[in-house]
Amino acid sequence: MKKTKLAPFVYTLQTNKVFFSKEAREVIEITEPYLELQEIKKTILHKDWKVAKEAFFKALEGHMLDVTVGVYVSNKLLRLNIQGYWTHDDNGIPYQLNGFFQELQENQNDAPAKLSEQGANKIKEIFLANISHEIRTPLNAIVGFLELLSNQVQGPDGKYYLELINESTQSLLTLINDVLDFTKMEANKEIILKKQFNLHDLLVYVAEIYYPKKTQELEFALVIRDNLPEQVIGDPERLKQILTNPLNNSFNYTRKGKIELEVQLSKEPVEEGKVGISFVVRDSGEGIAEDEIKHIFEPFYQAKAGNMNKPKGTGIGLAIVKKLVEAYGGKVTVQSELNKGTELSILIPFEKATQKIAPNSKSLVVVPDLAETKVLIVEDNLTNQVLLKEVLKQTRCQVEYASNGLEAIKALEEKDIDLVFMDFQMPVMDGIAATKHIRNSNKHYANVPILGVTANTWENDIQYALDVGMNDIISKPFKQEDFFNKVMELLQNVAILETKEGVVALDLSLVESYIGTDKDVQHNFLTIAKNEVNDCFEAINDKLLDKNLQVQQELHKMKGIFGYLSETMRKNVATLEASVKQGELNLTELKERVKSLQIKSGKIFNKV
Repeated sequence: MKKTKLAPFVYTLQTNKVFFSKEAREVIEITEPYLELQEIKKTILHKDWKVAKEAFFKALEGHMLDVTVGVYVSNKLLRLNIQGYWTHDDNGIPYQLNGFFQELQENQNDAPAKLSEQGANKIKEIFLANISHEIRTPLNAIVGFLELLSNQVQGPDGKYYLELINESTQSLLTLINDVLDFTKMEANKEIILKKQFNLHDLLVYVAEIYYPKKTQELEFALVIRDNLPEQVIGDPERLKQILTNPLNNSFNYTRKGKIELEVQLSKEPVEEGKVGISFVVRDSGEGIAEDEIKHIFEPFYQAKAGNMNKPKGTGIGLAIVKKLVEAYGGKVTVQSELNKGTELSILIPFEKATQKIAPNSKSLVVVPDLAETKVLIVEDNLTNQVLLKEVLKQTRCQVEYASNGLEAIKALEEKDIDLVFMDFQMPVMDGIAATKHIRNSNKHYANVPILGVTANTWENDIQYALDVGMNDIISKPFKQEDFFNKVMELLQNVAILETKEGVVALDLSLVESYIGTDKDVQHNFLTIAKNEVNDCFEAINDKLLDKNLQVQQELHKMKGIFGYLSETMRKNVATLEASVKQGELNLTELKERVKSLQIKSGKIFNKV
C-alpha cells in the first residue's frame, strides 16, 4: 500500500460541523474549511455509511475510531482510512472528535496504518489549536472589558484589584501561547521572524514586568553593559518569550536574595554579519540538583527544587526557550546548585542593524474619530458583540450587527457599510464562507474592507482567510491600541487605493492639475461638483422607467464631472454608459449598477 499524507480534521458534536485542515481539503478537493456532517454523508458509499456510523458510536464509548470507507471525490472513488478519538468535558460528555484520514492506494485489502507518532502529533496539534480557540474567545472579553474598566475605576483599591486580575489573565494567555508554540516547534514550523527593533527598549519593557514583584527581601535588577548595541534584527516577540520564561522560573523559586538579568555583547565568535548577544538570568533561589540539570530542557519535566513543596508551571517553559534559541542559531546552558541559586546563560546571534530607528516611548491609545463611518459587527458571541460595541463607542461610529454570515450579507445589501468586523467560526454561515461570497458577489458591497476578528491560531486558516478576501486579521484577545491601529490602517488603505478594482477615491493630484492648490478654491469646486453629481443621480432615478437615452445622457454628463476628480470613477461611469447604450441591462440590473455608483460617489464626496 502506498503511503499518503495525514489529513487532520475535527468534528464538533454541538455544531454538527467538520473542520478540515489544509491537507484534508487537498485530499477531498474542497475549498471551504467547514462542512455539515449531512453534506459529507452524501459523498460516502451507501454500504460504508452504516459501518462508519457504528464505528462512530463505538468511539463515543471510549474506543479508538478506526474505520475505512469509500468516498466519491470529483467522480472518482477514494478509499479513506479514518482514525481519531473523542475528547470529553468535565462531566465526561464527549463533545469533539479529533482525528485524521489517509488515502489507501494500490492494494485496498492491505491493513490500514495504525495510529503513528506522526499521526498522534497531528491530532494533538489540531486539538490544541481548537482548545485554544475555545479559551481565547472568552479571554477576549475579559481582556477587553478590563481595559475599558481601567479607564473608569478611580480608587486605589479598585485599580489594584484590576491589576491583579489583568496579571492573572495575561499569565493564562501566556500559558496558552506557550503550549501552542511548543506544538508548532514540535512540528518543525517556521517560528522566527526578522525585523529591526530597539533592543534596549525591549529589555526595559521586560524588566518593567518584574519590577512590581520586588519585595524587601527580594531584589530585581536589569544590567545592560555599555557595549550592548541598541539596534538588532530578529524577532522581538520571541525574544520576550526567551527572557520571560527563565525569569518566571526565578521568581517562582526564589523567596529572598536577588534576581538579575544581565545583557551584553558576547565575546564568543558568531557568523559574519551577525552580532552575538549574551543574556544571563541569575537568581539566589532554591536551585536544581546536579542529576536533574540534564533534564530541565525536556518538555514537561519539572525538577524538584530545594525546599519547595511542589514544582510550579507546566514544565515546557525551558523546552520552549531551548527550541527558540536554537531556531535563532544560538545556544543555552545552565549552572545550578541546590539552595544556592541558578544561572541560565543564553547566546543569540542577531543580524546587524542596517539603519537607526527611534526608541519607543510609552504610547497612549489613540482613538480615531469615525463619526461618518458605519461598521458591521459579525459575531455570534453576545459578550464579544457587546465588547466591540463598547470599544467602538469611543470612535463615534455607527454600528450594525449580524450573528452569522447570512445576516451579514443581508445587512450589506440593505445598508451602506464602510467596514466589516468578521468572526471566523459562526453557525449557519461562517466568516470565511461569508467573505468569499461577498468578494464574488459583483454587488456594490463586493469590495467592502473586512477585518477578521478571530481566536483561531492556525496559520493555514488565517492565510486562507486572507486569500479568500479578508483585508487583515486581528487575533483575540486584542489590545485597544492594536485594534485601533488595524482599523485606521485598513480605512486609510481603502481611501487611497485607486487601482484596486471597484474601489474609488478622490484624486487630489488630478484636481490640482485643473484648478490649482488653493484649498478654498478646491472646496468650492468640489461642493459644486458634488451637487451636480447628486442632481444627475436624482434625474437618473426618476428616469429609470423611461427611455434609456435619457439615463445615458445623465451618465454622460456625470462622466465629464468625474473626469476632473477620479479616473477610476470616470471609467466606472463610462462602462455603465456603454452598457445602457447597448441595451445590455434589464431594469433590475440597471438599478443595482446605479446604486453601486451612487455609493462609490458618496465615498468620494463624504468629506466635502
